[in-house]
Amino acid sequence: MAEFTAIADDNEVLEAGEYAAVFRGIEAPEEKSDYGYYLIWNLEVMTEDGPVAITGRSSRPDKFTKGCKARQWYEAIGARELEKGEVMAFGKLVGRPCRVALEVKSTEKGDFNRILNVLPAKTPRRPAAPPPPPVEEEWSPRDDEAE
Repeated sequence: MAEFTAIADDNEVLEAGEYAAVFRGIEAPEEKSDYGYYLIWNLEVMTEDGPVAITGRSSRPDKFTKGCKARQWYEAIGARELEKGEVMAFGKLVGRPCRVALEVKSTEKGDFNRILNVLPAKTPRRPAAPPPPPVEEEWSPRDDEAE
């Protein structure tokens, strides 16, 4: 039988703040937590040193109302509000850009990032259009007669 081995590692903890991110998928575990069923959100935060994986949790309620964190995060990643009765197809959002607001949480097990909010991606602003060039008036022989 092969021996199981693993490499000890630490979580990379980012400073609290807002970061550009990409939605990488969602998991819906079958087991309940102390608070009921939940969803695990997998995102990738873009940093100067490269992407950092971040996970967050939200409840998995029976109804995804406007006050539900999962619906709010879904709408932020999708960059639009859902209509009542619309199907939330999480797989269609994989690879979509968004932003995440993170905090640093400290426990006896160590520090980690917690997602405070998921926000729509910033849309690049279009530069202001340059002013039109000045219109040069055409010269006419009548202009000289007027003087």
